[in-house]
Formats: sequence, C-alpha cells, structure tokens
Amino acid sequence: MNIIEDERNDVMQNNNRAQAQFENLLGTYSKETAEIIVQDPLYGELDLSILVANGFLQVNKIVIGAGKLTSIVNIPTKLPKIKTFHCTNNLLQQIDELPNSLEDLNIDGNEFTEFDISVLDNLKKLSINHNRLTALENFPETLEELHASFNQLTRLNFASADQLKVVNLSNNNIIRIENLPESVTELDIDNNPDIQFINSSMPIQPKSEFRRGKKTMDVYEALDKYFKLENKYIQNQKRTVSKNEKPKCVNCNRKVSTKLFKKNQHYMAICGDETSPCDLQIDIYMGEYTTMDEMMSVFKESTEELKVNIIKQKLDTLFNYTSEEASIENFKQALEQYNDDSGIYKGLLDEYTMHRNNSVTKQLIDKYDKDIYRVTEKLRVLIDEYKQTNNKQTLTDATTMQIKELQPLIQKRRELAYPIMEMNHYTTEKKQIEREDIHGNEYDELFQYPFTLDHLMSSSGEPPKVIKFETGSTAK
Repeated sequence: MNIIEDERNDVMQNNNRAQAQFENLLGTYSKETAEIIVQDPLYGELDLSILVANGFLQVNKIVIGAGKLTSIVNIPTKLPKIKTFHCTNNLLQQIDELPNSLEDLNIDGNEFTEFDISVLDNLKKLSINHNRLTALENFPETLEELHASFNQLTRLNFASADQLKVVNLSNNNIIRIENLPESVTELDIDNNPDIQFINSSMPIQPKSEFRRGKKTMDVYEALDKYFKLENKYIQNQKRTVSKNEKPKCVNCNRKVSTKLFKKNQHYMAICGDETSPCDLQIDIYMGEYTTMDEMMSVFKESTEELKVNIIKQKLDTLFNYTSEEASIENFKQALEQYNDDSGIYKGLLDEYTMHRNNSVTKQLIDKYDKDIYRVTEKLRVLIDEYKQTNNKQTLTDATTMQIKELQPLIQKRRELAYPIMEMNHYTTEKKQIEREDIHGNEYDELFQYPFTLDHLMSSSGEPPKVIKFETGSTAK
C-alpha cells in the first residue's frame, strides 16, 4: 500500500476538477496579462494548452499554490516569454516538456522521484525541496541556485554548473559530491552523512557561515572531538559509579577523572589530576552572540524612550523651559534617532515574524499531518484485521507500512517543525534552580525549537576560535 498513490487515485477518480477550476480562473484575467497566479487549491489533472487556445500569449509567470494536482501537461512551449513556473505542495510526480525559456522553477513539496533538467538551457534557479529524488544530474550551465533539501539524494556531479552560487542540499543521504565549482558562495549540507568531495573547490563552509561569518570548520571539528570525548567520559562515569572510584581521564586513562565544563562561552577540558596532569588542554571559544529577541527589546525600549523625550521637549518649549532654537535642534536630533531606531526595530520584527510564521513550512506540516493520519488509520485497519484472522502476511504488510511509510513521514514532519532538537544535560545546581520537581543528581531533557538559531542570532564581538586543543598520554 502507498498512501500517496492512494490519494492520487482518489483525487483522479472522485475529484478531478482542476481543468474546470483553471478555466474559470482565466475568465477573470485579461488576454494581455503577464502573470497567472492560482491561490485556491486545484484538484486532479491540468492541461495548460488552454492558455494558447484562449489567446493568453503574453504570460511570463505562472504560480500555482498548494493543492492536489496530480499532473500538469502541455505547458506552452510556444510562449517564449515564460520565465517563471511555480507549483508547490501538490501531488505531482512528473512534468513533461517544460518550456526552454524557464529561468526560475519551483516545485517544492511534491512527489518527484526523478527530474530531468538537462533540457532547460536557460534555467537559473531550481527549487525542488521536499520531494523523493534519488538522483539529480546534467545541470544546465546557466544554473545559479539549487535548492534540493529533504530528498533522498546520495551523489551529485556539478561538472557543467560553472555559474552555480547557492546550493542547499541539507537533509539528504549524500556521500559524494564531484566537481563543485569555485563560484559557490553558499553551501548548506547539514544533516547528511560524511560527504566525500571529489575535484571540488575547498574549503567549503556551511550556509550560515557564509551569511554571518560565525564559525569556521576548525571550530566545528574541535567541537565534534570535544563532545565525543565528553560522551566517552560520561559512559565511563556510568560504569564506575557503583565502584566508588574516580572515572578514567579521557586522555591519559588514569583514574583521576576529567574536568569538562563550559565557562563564559568557552568549552574547556583538562585532566582531573591537579598535581600531575596529563597534556589534555582544550579551550574552544564560541564567540559572543545577541539573539534577535534581545535586539528587538533594546530597540523597542529605545524608541519608547525617544517618544517620551520628544514629548518632554515639546512641553519644555511650550512652557518656555527651553529656548525655541535649542528646542528645534534637540527635536531634530531626537526625531532622526527615533526614525533610525524604529526602522531597525521594524526590520527585526518583520524578520522574526517571517521565521515564526513561515506559511510554506506550515502548509508542509499540515500536509504531513494529513498523510500521517491516513497511514495511521490504514495501519489500524491492518492490525484489527490481523487480530481477527491471525494472518502473518497482514502483520508483515503493517510492519512494512510502519517502516517505509509512517516513520519517514514522522521524521520529515519533526524536522520541519523543530529544526533544532537536542538532549540537554543538567546538573544538580541548574536543576535546583529550574526544575525543583526532578529528583536525583543529574537529568537529561529534550530541547526543541521551531527554527534554526542561526537565523535569529548575530555576532556581537570576537568570532569563535579554537584557542587550545592539545592531547597526549603522558603525565607532567
């Protein structure tokens, strides 16, 4: 059983009305229109030859929003002005004969398992996030942006994409990238296995580093090693807790423990032997950052204070506490400062709102919720059937559906809703302050956040760096 195929079949058999919907929409447009925007959901099969047949010869942009389109055919290749085509969050598995004039193609949130872009000789931007691609190749020479996150890609070869600048390949299964060009300035490869780069311009930094210049790869590598050492030490602690002895140092293996701690944005580690420590010395500085919440609070308070000062200046002038000339100059300066601060505050607020209320993400989450519900209901039916018949094949079908359909849907939904998800370890001191209801010496707690923190933080001081990372096995 396949939930997507079932849904596509249901739409085509019982609700195939996209053509009539689109024809009615065209009745509201002038024949000279350049853009066709479809906001209401369309259901079923759509034949776009109707555009030429009805004299819409000036169209250069077609945007189709979320719905349940199962196919789109006959996109007019005889309309050389079509530069932009978007059809997101539908049930498309293929689109044939795309016009060669396309420069911007967005088919996020569909069901493509393969896609041939080699014939799109003028394509500059391709967005094909949240599909089921296992391969993507033969990139056109004109391509400048590729967004292909949340797919099942394993290998890519950019041999022909010499103008590529922005690449997002996060949340795939990529193990090999070949011929990544020097022109790339933004690369996001988060949540992939270890990737082997062949004949590629290196070093490459993740997207957040290009955008904000926060961390270098050296810092990432040092942190990775640090947390592996920390995990090794924690496991060692668990084994020795019942023996009433100190755990081994992660570096010299003597039973003297290891001091791993964070202090003033520094991750640090030293040998637990204070009299004769080994060579372990780690100091990784994470830099100083200001959250967008803090910045908004500062500029909001500033604008409120400036408002009050402006009112005070007007009252001082009214009651002759201040000369008119001085009042005019003070008012001018205060107004300029108010306009600057309020403009910055509005910009921060708009960006914050955009990240918290991303409509595309919400649509995708809603889609996954519906898919998860449908699969869960089918699983329930299979399990009930198994209980009645004791048919092992039914149980096998249910298990296969759980592994191949339900779990991937839940995983993708979770990654969309909470890009940041990690376990935080709390000590007794922190626990007593924050969670008095929890008993014991230490505990772990799941931390989830609805957007990546690098979107909402900016550097406010010295950038991160590795100050020391020294290891050795000898005691001093």
